[in-house]
Amino acid sequence: MKLPAYTLFDASVGYDLGRVGLKGVDVRLNANNLTNETYVACCASLNFCYLGEERNVSATVSYQF
Repeated sequence: MKLPAYTLFDASVGYDLGRVGLKGVDVRLNANNLTNETYVACCASLNFCYLGEERNVSATVSYQF
């Protein structure tokens, strides 16, 4: 089975809060599939296909001690 091509755009930005006095603290924002493209990720042998992930945005704060 041949699937159509697709292009996804992801982005990530982070900052070390140690620069403003919070030593060991980092923040990060990640975004996947920015354009919210609908696409077929894969198909099984029985003609059952899986759609790809929708747009997903997540933020993390980490502390290293």
